[in-house]
Amino acid sequence: MKNNSKVVKLNLIGVFFKLRHYTCVYVCMMCISGVV
Repeated sequence: MKNNSKVVKLNLIGVFFKLRHYTCVYVCMMCISGVV
């Protein structure tokens, strides 16, 4: 169980970094949509 929780934690961290990476793109898209 401990090993599984460790893997889940790493997966969550990976997802967090991916989301953080795409946050800028998401904000840019929102700004473009607002302008248009």
